[in-house]
Amino acid sequence: AETAAVDGPVALLASGLPPAVAERMAIGADLRSYRFDRHQTPKPRKPGEDAPLVVVGAESGAAQRFAANDRPLVEAGDFARDLVNEPANILYPEEF
Repeated sequence: AETAAVDGPVALLASGLPPAVAERMAIGADLRSYRFDRHQTPKPRKPGEDAPLVVVGAESGAAQRFAANDRPLVEAGDFARDLVNEPANILYPEEF
């Protein structure tokens, strides 16, 4: 809750954790950032609301593996969420 008031990047120190745990934390944070507000009136941005999360770990190459392996998984999940959240008058059942 404290990071919600911060306006800037948030760092998560994962250097003492196994690489798989740090990877799952990054995936979870990325999945948590999903929002479906396509049909809503834009609201003013709150401080810290869109702050990027940086997972800091001791393993080199983790960011490249996340971008190659995990980010497409998160994007596919976000796409499925978009399809489910789209109203029936925009995305007809036949198209779905």
